[in-house]
Amino acid sequence: MLEKIMNRYSEYHPKKNSNFIEIPNDKGDSLWIEFDGEITLLHGDWHCHYPCEDMDDLEEVMHVMDSILKNQECHLEFYYDGKLVGSGSMYQKEKYTEEEVISFLEDFLGVSVFGEVTVHFAYWDSSKDYEMILNV
Repeated sequence: MLEKIMNRYSEYHPKKNSNFIEIPNDKGDSLWIEFDGEITLLHGDWHCHYPCEDMDDLEEVMHVMDSILKNQECHLEFYYDGKLVGSGSMYQKEKYTEEEVISFLEDFLGVSVFGEVTVHFAYWDSSKDYEMILNV
């Protein structure tokens, strides 16, 4: 599995270690692929776990990696009182409305907070990153 990922993403100059692969980007915020009984993708303060039982599982992970590396997916990082309270991913869109982000925060992540929430939208291409302040 490691070699398949190394070969498929060679244009990104991946670095292989014992049980993980690092794909660096321009802002030093690498995409990490960890293998430890399952596959975990990590980017910024976002991460997601995937089963690792067969090649179909690996194909699903590589599909997500493709979306990240092509900026078709962004990671939302939610901070309340300066602390991370959750993260998730959404498909790329020019800008999200406050209503869409609040719905995602409450419905998808199951997080309800009251007060000021800072949302960081993180893309592989950091020039697309932006923040939104919500008062919920």
